[in-house]
Parts: sequence; structure tokens; C-alpha cells
Amino acid sequence: MAYGALTGNGATLTFGEFGSQEAPVIGTLTSVVLGDIVSIGAITETIGEVDDTGLASTYTEKAPADLKEIAPLTFDVNWSSIVTNNTTVPHMQLGVPGYAVLTFAKPVASYTTPATFTGSGFIRQRGVDGVANNERVHGSYEFVFDGKTAVPTWVGAVPSGS
Repeated sequence: MAYGALTGNGATLTFGEFGSQEAPVIGTLTSVVLGDIVSIGAITETIGEVDDTGLASTYTEKAPADLKEIAPLTFDVNWSSIVTNNTTVPHMQLGVPGYAVLTFAKPVASYTTPATFTGSGFIRQRGVDGVANNERVHGSYEFVFDGKTAVPTWVGAVPSGS
């Protein structure tokens, strides 16, 4: 069986909102138009370490910590004037709870469902990278996973016939 190389082309990043901060409830996923997303940063999971060294130890001893952490998801866009009025997309404002769904392209056309990564969090940082004549205006965002309402979850791609 031949497999295609999984590339970033065709991947999408979609954001949804919960409603109010007091009563976050996942509603219908709504797509936000920021402009063309040109790159999405790495998704990195880590686990901390606990010092487990005893007084009789000759080397530092470590044990895995209890909790995993997801690094913030960064993404760059070709800026769109739509985002200048952030009241139309409240979950893209700084600090407002929402959730992100990263959908990867299918590795081969015969797959029925692509892989996804989903989690709740908030936009911690956003900005315009600079403005110049004859150059496209780029923006950048940072989405922090909060590990609360929708814990970060991977779902693998589904081949046809599965």
C-alpha cells in the first residue's frame, strides 16, 4: 500500500467560542476569517520532572511529574481587514475563552477523515509583523491551551473501510 507524504498544504485552523466566561459551553463551531493562514507552529506536549534524589544518591534522580503541558500554538496569517473590528469575532480577542481545531490534510485521498487536534484556551498574543510598500501585511497569533473545558485531544486520520 502506498502512502502519500503528509504536508501542511490543505491544513485548516478553525476557532469557536464558548459563550460567556461564566458559563463556557461548547457550541457550534464557527469559522473565523483572519486572512490566509500561511503557517502553523509546532504542537509540543511535555511533562515536567520531580526531583527524586535521596540523601544516599550519588547522582540526581528524577521522576515524571503528574501533569502534561501543551506549548502555545502559534500561527501566521496574511492579514485581512476583517480582524480590525474584533467585536465581530469575540473569541479572537485577547483572553476570551474559546477553542481551536487544527485539521490536517488527508495523507492520501482514500482516507475518509483527516487527523485533528482540538483544545480549549485563549488568544494570548496577536500582532502585525510590520507594514511596507509592495509587501503583504502579515500578522501573528498565539493560542494558549488552558486544559480546562476541552482538554487537548488528538484524533487520528481514518482510512477508507475502517
